[in-house]
Amino acid sequence: MKMVRTVGEATLEPIVWGVIGFLFALLLDMLVFRGVFIERRCRKIEDINRRFIDALENISNLASCDISDEEFLDRSLNSMSSFFADVGEYMLSIFEEGKWNVVSTKGKNIHRFRNLKFREEDFTVPKDTKFLSTEVEALKYLPSRIVREFLTSGNRGAVIIIPLRFFENAEGILILRKPYVRMSFQLKEELKMAHQLARIIASFYSMRRLLKRMGKFHKSVAIAFTRAMELYSVYTKGHSERVARYATTLGEKMGLSRETIRRLFWAALLHDIGKIGVPLYILEKPGNLEGGEYELVKKHTVWGWEILNQIEGMAEIAKIVRHHHERYDGRGYPDGLMGEEIPLEARIIAVVDSFDAMKNDTPYRKALRAQEILKELVDNKGKQFDPMIVEMFLELLKKDITMLVKREN
Repeated sequence: MKMVRTVGEATLEPIVWGVIGFLFALLLDMLVFRGVFIERRCRKIEDINRRFIDALENISNLASCDISDEEFLDRSLNSMSSFFADVGEYMLSIFEEGKWNVVSTKGKNIHRFRNLKFREEDFTVPKDTKFLSTEVEALKYLPSRIVREFLTSGNRGAVIIIPLRFFENAEGILILRKPYVRMSFQLKEELKMAHQLARIIASFYSMRRLLKRMGKFHKSVAIAFTRAMELYSVYTKGHSERVARYATTLGEKMGLSRETIRRLFWAALLHDIGKIGVPLYILEKPGNLEGGEYELVKKHTVWGWEILNQIEGMAEIAKIVRHHHERYDGRGYPDGLMGEEIPLEARIIAVVDSFDAMKNDTPYRKALRAQEILKELVDNKGKQFDPMIVEMFLELLKKDITMLVKREN
């Protein structure tokens, strides 16, 4: 029998297909829009990272320049403010000896504040970076005179307040003025990066002052450096002391001279001091590092060498610190040294540093079990580690099994 389509059925079919076509086109547009959105966000992140690295390199270069502490602060903060394209004015106040002192300023309206002192209660240090859309909100943290004469003068805008920590329990507040914009993904990322740059400036500034006060290398300088690194990243707490203890115990077992063990101790204690130049969000990132992030981490060996090489009598220790991430097979960094080209003390630190990292929790990995640690050490003989040093260390672990099983975080 021949089927006859009714008028209603005939008109319904193109409508259905039209609706399906419309929905498909709408979905396709949404996917294209999402792809464009993600691409734009990636470009913004790349731009922020590029500006951050440029500012970081400028600041780290200034840290080793023969300039006054005042000039170091001015030039470093200027590099940081240029990280934001539209921040032209800033003010840094540091609390020392019971008073707040304005130590660095930029902007036509605020030079008169420089070297002014304020009472302890005039400032309130926030726990985290604050982005304030109005000057009135700043009264919660800043003296009324600064709000009245600095923040409300000229072109008004948003206020960024960044808390800082310095050595010897000193603290600070950095104030930035920025034309008002609504909070956005890009601004959130910029604020995170600015906070890291400010912390790095505070660390370098404190180190410079400490070095000038001591004049030359001294035990208390090394301890202060180590404590500074621990304050910067909670995951490093106790790590340097443990590495120094393991290294010297291993050095004694190897029959090294007293002078070699002395160098080994100080180099192990200070081996990670260059990480103070690495942004905290990278050091404490729970996942895998991206290419640019890993390249920044690798620079800590050179930065540590640059810091220590400025101190009288520290050249040999600085060299060990520079090379503690070289690999026995020549695939390490920063110089790709191989085998016995690597200083003996650096080869020892490479083993015990990795041992402590495997034994304790880190941001990117939970502590390994004892058998897993032993397997890693054995599997990397002749690759990452000097085979002779690994064998000596394994013998040491057999005699003192508590070194292997006791977690010390």
